[in-house]
This record gives sequence, C-alpha cells and structure tokens, in this order.
Amino acid sequence: MSQIPDEWIEQVKQNTRVYYGHASHGAQLTGGLDRISDRDSFYAFAEGYSLPQVPNTLDFLSTYNDPDMFFSEVQGILDANPSINVAMFAWCGEASWYDIDLYTSQMEALEAANPDVTFVYMTGNTQEGFDSGYERYLFNQALRQYAREHDKVLFDFADLDVWYGDEYTPDVYDYDDYGRKPLVTDIPLEHPQWHGDDWGHTTWESCENKAKAVWWMLAKITGWNGE
Repeated sequence: MSQIPDEWIEQVKQNTRVYYGHASHGAQLTGGLDRISDRDSFYAFAEGYSLPQVPNTLDFLSTYNDPDMFFSEVQGILDANPSINVAMFAWCGEASWYDIDLYTSQMEALEAANPDVTFVYMTGNTQEGFDSGYERYLFNQALRQYAREHDKVLFDFADLDVWYGDEYTPDVYDYDDYGRKPLVTDIPLEHPQWHGDDWGHTTWESCENKAKAVWWMLAKITGWNGE
C-alpha cells in the first residue's frame, strides 16, 4: 500500500464515496480498513448505515445483506445518496449457488442505470470445500473471464484468500462428486496463514491485506496508473 503515492490516497479520500453490501465475510474488508485507519490516520476510514460525512476520509455506507437484498435495495440507496460513486457487494457462501449469468446481468443493469457509478464485481471466498467449493471455484473462474472480456473492475477476494505475499501454497483438492460432475483438480482453499477467526472468519492479518487491496483498487478507479 505504501507504493500508492500520497496524492492518490488524498484523491480517494476527497472524491470517493462507497456503498458496500455484505454479510460476515465481507466484514473482513471494513475490519481491515478500520485497523489501518486506527494505526495511521492518513488512511482515515469511516463506516455507517448512513453515509458518513467525515472530511478527508474514505467514507463507506455499509449494509448487512445477502445478494437478493443487495440487488433490491441498491438503486434506492444510490438515489438517496448521489455522492456515492462506487458500489460493491461481497459474498459469504452464496457464490457456490448463485447464477453467474444472473449476477452479471444484474450488475450490467445497474451500470446502465448509473453511468457515474463504478460497480465492483467480486469473487467468493475460498473457505468451503467439497461441492460448495467446487461450485464456487467454477463461479469465480467464470467471473474472472467475464471481467477480463468486458473490462470490469474485479475485486478478487478469492485470490487474496489463497496467496500469502508472493507465496502461492494454498490447500488444494480435486473433486468430481464421485464421477457425477466433470473433474476439477487443484481447487484452491484459503491459505493456511489466514486460518483463524479474529474477524469475519479469518485473521486480522488477512483483513488488513484485503483492506490494502481496497485502497489500491480505489486509487486505480480514481485515476492512478499504478506507477
């Protein structure tokens, strides 16, 4: 995160307002943002069920919801808070059964209705194995391909789950539901370094790692070229 120039952190704080729908796993992002903010006020962060109005701060309007609630509520929240210019939803386990085509079509409809808002797509966490993990992996892979092909902003929650720094040594498994489904090998699960339950079903270290990725993503959305 220290690689982000200070002026782009300032740009994010001054110009970015976020609506964030999530349940327990999604709290990893906001929990990490809180801890970083408490440690260094330069990365000031505020969160509320109504949009905070804190100067020189990254402000999040956060609601606790599932995907059906998010998609039924988001337009009303955007209409009531016209300063919001980024919106995103984080999955708990729903990515293992949610229809990828429905998800992308709902997001595309929101993008068409709100051209001044950047909608962030998100992969699902990698904690569950067996059939749920298999279906989630297929969802995540399809979403990554869709995001590449359609130039979407993707917060790859799953990828952050399976990497520790530059180390890719997650737990993996093969699955075909006893021959009833096409075999997929090396399905990655959460990296052992992140095993814990400090907050949002993971460690504080994982929360802060994801929060750093949020700052990086928002700086890129704001206009930073990554250099």
